[in-house]
Amino acid sequence: MPILIDTENRTGILVQAVNDILIESGPAGLTIRNIAKVSGVGPSSIYEQMGSREHLLRVAAGRTTKARTASLRVESAIHGMLAFLPREPEEVLDTRAWLAWLELWRVEDFLSRWIAESRADERALLARATDYQLVRNELDELLALVDGLRTAICAPVEPMRLETAHGILTKRCHTLPACRVSPVQTQSRRTA
Repeated sequence: MPILIDTENRTGILVQAVNDILIESGPAGLTIRNIAKVSGVGPSSIYEQMGSREHLLRVAAGRTTKARTASLRVESAIHGMLAFLPREPEEVLDTRAWLAWLELWRVEDFLSRWIAESRADERALLARATDYQLVRNELDELLALVDGLRTAICAPVEPMRLETAHGILTKRCHTLPACRVSPVQTQSRRTA
């Protein structure tokens, strides 16, 4: 009797390996050989299950963006604007992976759907965090600030401290109508 392979679990392992590689090596590290090494799944098994590197990256992008959006939806309801920046050192790694996905999007057209949808979802969540008081160009400006702060936090040399980035976003938020920073976060930043 053949051994049944849990392809759902294996797919999760492959998606995690893709994100781990993006954190450590960036998009250049996303070879099937490297994905196999990090995941512990042989290259032939990857091809057998996924068919191609492109399909694997589509699946990984889809799962990653869905999980990221779901997390942002919950966290932004709790923490307001500060949910769009990492709050703990461990979250910096997830931010690095997301920035690498954005970079990969520039060169891999087949990822357009997933990343573009995720960016639209993020803009919608920003609109919700500001009680829908901002127009499109103001939301784009706020998203650009968040992107810049994420990049500064993840810089390989002299990264911006999380507290500094939170302070900048909080200060900007206080200049916007109905922008929400949770009371707990605001209070903790004042005492830090």
